[in-house]
Amino acid sequence: MDHRRKMQCWVILKRLMVGRDAWALKQPLLDNKSRSRKEKILMGLEDIECNLQKFKYSKVEEFANDIRLVFSYALQYPLRSEVHKTARRMKDTFELTWKNFNHKWVLHQD
Repeated sequence: MDHRRKMQCWVILKRLMVGRDAWALKQPLLDNKSRSRKEKILMGLEDIECNLQKFKYSKVEEFANDIRLVFSYALQYPLRSEVHKTARRMKDTFELTWKNFNHKWVLHQD
């Protein structure tokens, strides 16, 4: 991932982490169905931040997939739970932002 895209991913992540709803997704959530950490590798937004700092993403799609994975864990909670409602709002915001960035990246390809 080039430096410009990494910085844009960083901006997207920071906006998610400092928002009023960030409390729900900063730390890994237990998988609501299995209740076992052994079955899946769980992550939160702070883990994604760490991965960005350590240059673990070679493509922007890897970053986006991890963000979506965090949302998928939260969306397994009951529909009326605050975690589920928060994840839905944040996911909608992320997808809109991600679509806009992808559009810009396509336009600026060499």
